[in-house]
Amino acid sequence: MKKVASRSRTGLRVETMAVVSLPPDDLPRSPTGRVPQWVLDEAAGRVEPQQAWRSGPSLLAGPPQPRRRSGRVRRVALVLVLLVGLATVASVYGGDRIEALSARIAAAARGGAPLAPPSAEVVALADDAHLSDEGRSVLYAASPQVLDAADFVGRCTQAEWRIRAGTAVGCYLGAEGSIVLYRPADPRLHPFVVETAAHEMLHAAYAGLTAADQALIGPLLEAELATLPADAQVRSQIDSSVGSHPENRETELFAYLGTQDPGTGGALAPELEAVYARFIADRQALVAVHAGWTSMLSTMATDVHASMGALQTRMDGAAQVRAQLDADVRQVDAAQAELDAWTATYAATAADERAGRRLSITWWDGTVLPMAPADQTLAAASGLLARDRQAIADRRTAADAEDAAVEAERARVVALDADLVELNAELAPSA
Repeated sequence: MKKVASRSRTGLRVETMAVVSLPPDDLPRSPTGRVPQWVLDEAAGRVEPQQAWRSGPSLLAGPPQPRRRSGRVRRVALVLVLLVGLATVASVYGGDRIEALSARIAAAARGGAPLAPPSAEVVALADDAHLSDEGRSVLYAASPQVLDAADFVGRCTQAEWRIRAGTAVGCYLGAEGSIVLYRPADPRLHPFVVETAAHEMLHAAYAGLTAADQALIGPLLEAELATLPADAQVRSQIDSSVGSHPENRETELFAYLGTQDPGTGGALAPELEAVYARFIADRQALVAVHAGWTSMLSTMATDVHASMGALQTRMDGAAQVRAQLDADVRQVDAAQAELDAWTATYAATAADERAGRRLSITWWDGTVLPMAPADQTLAAASGLLARDRQAIADRRTAADAEDAAVEAERARVVALDADLVELNAELAPSA
């Protein structure tokens, strides 16, 4: 009896028992019954035993390279190997590689318990992430759990691959082949969940690639990253997610560069785009999802900053108006006190002396009342006082209205800021 192992299109290993009969002379034969010539030669003592068989190079690895070549030749050869290999990846990668995602997928492929159908929420996430049929199959096979903050906390602390490490909002549990996603309470952050779902799906898809495929894709991902400025935000995101697990670097590169515009207008190397196209029907639309929710928060922050600046300017202006009004009220009060004193003095003057009294007044605001009979000058001053009192009343009414408007604007800006703080806090479930 002999075990014969083969691999189906789904990638499952199948073992069967085959009966292999030995020839009467006990010489080993091939499965067809033929005795190889080298066996006959060895039995007759005519040749030395041959070296053990070696498996040939991987189909994707390209032709073997000579040990010594110039640096330029090696580089050209490597580029050709990458291009040929990635063309093969783009043409042969299919659902048969997904068996590595989880035990549940393998069980389903063997005819075991079928995978549970995705929830309406998960289907909506796949729709909004613009996933292809294959990308949907990867996502659905991972049975995503979409959890609120209370249920999510603690679920991704030990995950191999998680988005936004430090405060995880999603993870791909490689050992289980499952995905866990955090759902913020505010519906405005739904696109954030969409991106997280696509990010974790790409982790699962990467796990389904063969080692040869991963080895070919890795240098292209690094080349894309190398084109970005040192302060590109995606660099810090990747570094944070990799943390102390450098073995996860390439899967993080694959997930981040596939869901975000790293600063190159969204377009990646054609070879990479061909791989991503297996899982994402419209990657530019998915990139726009990331740009959408981040732009929303950025616009809100800009609005809050600008509103706070404008509010401060308005508050300063209102304070100046109020201070000037208070100063003018004190001036008018002082002018009235002086006018009252002059009027009292004039009233106390003997009647026969009043006719000869003449008076000139320079009012507090600079208005000059020229020399004239005292009763005329005092009457004119009373008119100025009445004018000033009315002006003060009007200005106070306007100042009160502005103070009320400033307070309303302050409340609006405070609410804007609080809303932004709350949205940012919801991005981190443990907060």
